[in-house]
Amino acid sequence: MAKKAKSKILFFAVKFWVAAVLAVLVGWAVGRGAKYVLRNNEYFRIHSVTIDSSLEFVDQDDLKHLLGQNIFAVYLRTVQRDLSKKYPQASDLKVVRRFPNQVAVIAKQRFPFVQVPIDGKTVVLDDQGVVLSVDDKEERKFPQIIGLQRHSREPVRGLPFDGPEMKTALAILKGFQAEKSLSSYRIESVHVENMSKVYFTLQDNPDVILDQDKIAHGMKVLSVVLSQGQLDISQVKYIDLRFNEPIIGKK
Repeated sequence: MAKKAKSKILFFAVKFWVAAVLAVLVGWAVGRGAKYVLRNNEYFRIHSVTIDSSLEFVDQDDLKHLLGQNIFAVYLRTVQRDLSKKYPQASDLKVVRRFPNQVAVIAKQRFPFVQVPIDGKTVVLDDQGVVLSVDDKEERKFPQIIGLQRHSREPVRGLPFDGPEMKTALAILKGFQAEKSLSSYRIESVHVENMSKVYFTLQDNPDVILDQDKIAHGMKVLSVVLSQGQLDISQVKYIDLRFNEPIIGKK
């Protein structure tokens, strides 16, 4: 009786494993078939590529090679990487599939914010310190950052030009921009040659010295100082904001 029970159990075990193997084989075959259909069906061939309206500078010719390719077979990461290199003014650029037969390029546009003179060249960056262009001409179009430590590498379009001096300089420019009462003034340059005495120069020539650890507070104090009607800024050489009371040096 026990022998008969064992044979029955063995029979069901073999039957189970045979069924499992068949199920795996059928699943594999169905998967292969579905993959073949998806990769060869005309319905999934890319017929259009759309570009975000903020990216008018992107050349459609850079993407025409995608047309006619199977949407499942095309390797979009390579396309995305190449576009990011060519167009550093695009932030968070992504190339995505939109089924069944469309590819879309989406991103945010980077805008020039500051420039850095280096070795006779003008490096233009956005507000995150990402290099947008490197020009042989020395043109002053945006506030300048003076005194950056020489980098071991050359500035590369699309890559950040970072460092503690750059971080401080950008924080100053953003802090100044955030204080609406200072909107009638313009920063000509930010000087980070000496990190213990960071200062920026306004368009009317006075230097503003501030504590790099209290930039937002310094900007509020500066707005109060400049709002005083009796202050003739053309006669001011510097404004030192590092102390409890601002110190104004006359020319």
